[in-house]
Order: sequence, then structure tokens, then C-alpha cells
Amino acid sequence: MPKSLWTVIVALIAFALFPAAAALACGVEGNVRYPDGSSPRAQGSVTSSWNRTVAYVSNGSYRLDLGSAACGQEVTVYLNGRQPQRIRLPGSGFARVNWTMPSP
Repeated sequence: MPKSLWTVIVALIAFALFPAAAALACGVEGNVRYPDGSSPRAQGSVTSSWNRTVAYVSNGSYRLDLGSAACGQEVTVYLNGRQPQRIRLPGSGFARVNWTMPSP
């Protein structure tokens, strides 16, 4: 088989598999608010017991992608290393966890 045909076949397989791999990513997303309902512009980080991945709060929201291996697992998530919340991640997609941040 010619080398260029192999390249096309490999590219088609990669394009076919990429959406499936993206759909299997799991993690946590949500909002962070002050008690008065306002959003912090850029304060805070969200981490988990699963791995060392960090998501930063931006305009009051965050998204922490933990990868496909985390799907269906039970993890603890933290805002600024505090306020732990134990959750079970879905089999695919993102769980929602919202926090109220202490007033500045």
C-alpha cells in the first residue's frame, strides 16, 4: 500500500476517534460566588484528590478537566485548598459543583 494512502487512513481513523475521546473526558465545573451573589473576577483555584490538575476561577466560573480515567470515580474537590466536597464523577462529562467564597 502506498505511503500516502496509509497517511490518509491514519488521519481518517484519528478524526473518527477524536470526538469519542473528547466525549469521555470527565471533570468538575461550576460557579464561585461571594455571599452577596457577586462573582470574583480572578480569585481562586479548584483542585481535586484525583491528580495535580488545577483550574483557576475566571469571572466567577471554572472547569477542571480530570481526564477520561476519572470517569465514574469518587473524588474530593477543593476551592483554594479548603471547603472539600466529595462527589462521584459521571461516566462521561462534567459534574457541577458551586461554591460560596468568603467575602473579600
